[in-house]
Amino acid sequence: EGIGRLEYVNADVTDQKGLWAIVEDIAAKEGRLDACVAAAGTLGAAPCLEYTAEDFEHIYRVNVNGVLYTAQAAGRAMEKRQNKGSIVLVASLAAQNAIRGADASAYASSKGAVVQLSRSLACELAQRGIRVNSLSPGYLYSELVMFSCAALVVDYILTSRD
Repeated sequence: EGIGRLEYVNADVTDQKGLWAIVEDIAAKEGRLDACVAAAGTLGAAPCLEYTAEDFEHIYRVNVNGVLYTAQAAGRAMEKRQNKGSIVLVASLAAQNAIRGADASAYASSKGAVVQLSRSLACELAQRGIRVNSLSPGYLYSELVMFSCAALVVDYILTSRD
């Protein structure tokens, strides 16, 4: 008693029904689902006046819809088994703070939507004993972040010369 398992799943978060099925399979195998971390995210930096509709919508499909579908899947599995649980939605520091010099308006606004989504889901699911919270981490070391930071440094150097 008291020893649980953690299962990591790499899935297409834009496939709502597929995601629901994956989480249901996990919950059925384990007999319950106590927690879920929805950490979907993609960046797609471009100047705000140049985003194509497709690029902007892709960022929202992954960052907002994908997080919602993951939270839905977990909440459905918890409710079906009448167990209380916790769902954590991963947003970003960019949800609260604009990043000067970064072409990240789509990313930042999508992560702001995740913060508000967590608040709304928390209100809706509290009566079922399911907690929902969000985390807004800062930058994590990754190739994507390093590439973006390098581009900002080069841009700063080139534009700050007299």
